[in-house]
Amino acid sequence: MTTKIYYGSSQNHPLSTMGPTLTPLSVHYRKHLKDKNKDHAEHYLGCPALTDAMKNTYVVESPCDIKFYMKDGVPVAENINGHPHMISNSRTALVYDARTGSGVPSSKSLQFMNDHFLVLVADKETVMWLTPPFMHSSSFHGFAGKYDISKWVRPMGFVVEIEDEFTVKRGDALCYLRFETRERIEMVRTQLNDEFLKMTSSIVGSKHLVTQKSLSFLYDLLLKSGKMKAIIKNLEKNKLQ
Repeated sequence: MTTKIYYGSSQNHPLSTMGPTLTPLSVHYRKHLKDKNKDHAEHYLGCPALTDAMKNTYVVESPCDIKFYMKDGVPVAENINGHPHMISNSRTALVYDARTGSGVPSSKSLQFMNDHFLVLVADKETVMWLTPPFMHSSSFHGFAGKYDISKWVRPMGFVVEIEDEFTVKRGDALCYLRFETRERIEMVRTQLNDEFLKMTSSIVGSKHLVTQKSLSFLYDLLLKSGKMKAIIKNLEKNKLQ
């Protein structure tokens, strides 16, 4: 049995030609290890516990060179070639405050490229974990989360904690995506057209209109909307070769 996982960018996104690129962690980590420690790379990758831990896990690669730094107490992400507008939808991240039940700005946390640079949808029940790239030698660290990508559709949001200035190069790991499924995974790159964006535009915003925000409640909202079959059909129709 096979689970299809569709992924792609909006056709209008300024970085859609350069990504998104998802690489199996075993492949990306092998290159990373060889760059850092050629003598021990194969020894590490021969460990069955390590190889099993990397199953169904992918690296989201940075589509371009990005510099992260603090400016006047505000976290900033910009393309080092002088195009800050391409690091789209950058804003101070909101951290959940249990006292108020809402998000409050975090002074050193930055959320960026959460405007349909990357959306993932599965055709069968699949829980996706997002974690920082903890196996790589990286200054990139942030928050983790998980949800069922067959039951909830939303653009990925990348969040980074900025302590000191650092740069992520094109091809470096932004985060890991691990898919919980016992089936074989088929990654299908697709293009998010205007019809897809119209169908899904109200999904993420709907959680802000109700006080109940548990994942099971949100899953039920989308199920009752009857949109999932049409969403999968659209992604299959617009898959890229």
